[in-house]
Parts: sequence; C-alpha cells; structure tokens
Amino acid sequence: MVSVTADLDGIRRRVTEQVGSAARFPGYRSLLDRQGKSGVHETVVAGDETVVARAIRRYAEAGATELVVSAVGDERERALTLDVLASARV
Repeated sequence: MVSVTADLDGIRRRVTEQVGSAARFPGYRSLLDRQGKSGVHETVVAGDETVVARAIRRYAEAGATELVVSAVGDERERALTLDVLASARV
C-alpha cells in the first residue's frame, strides 16, 4: 500500500482498520515476522512525492521487475500517488 501524504499516522491507522486483520493469517503473519514487522501498517510506503519515488526505486534496485500496489488515502492523496507511480520510470 502506497500513499503520497503528509498524514503518515492517519494512513497507517486507515490501513490497520481496513486490512490489519490480515496479520492474523498464519502465512501473512510469518511474512511479517520474517521482516520484523508487527503489523500490516508497517508495510505501508507513505510520505511526500520524493519519499514515495525513492521507495519505488529501491524495489527496482532490489530486482523487482513488477510491482503491484494499492494507492491509499483520500481522493487527492490517491491521485498524487498515482501520478508519482506513473512517473517512476525504473
């Protein structure tokens, strides 16, 4: 989940409310544990345009050839997020 936002805590709270229960599934819990994460909210990429673009580049630098993301936030935040993702030519 990705969001261009100034409200990092709000986005993480929203993600927890919407999909936080996924952390109770054994397979997903195992994945979170291997990454040292306590919950789904810690997997969110959020911040300003520069932070999000940098995070997307890191996925490419790590060898990712395809990236599937869900833009989260209000309508404006989702639009900004999609703009950043569309311009990320990696």
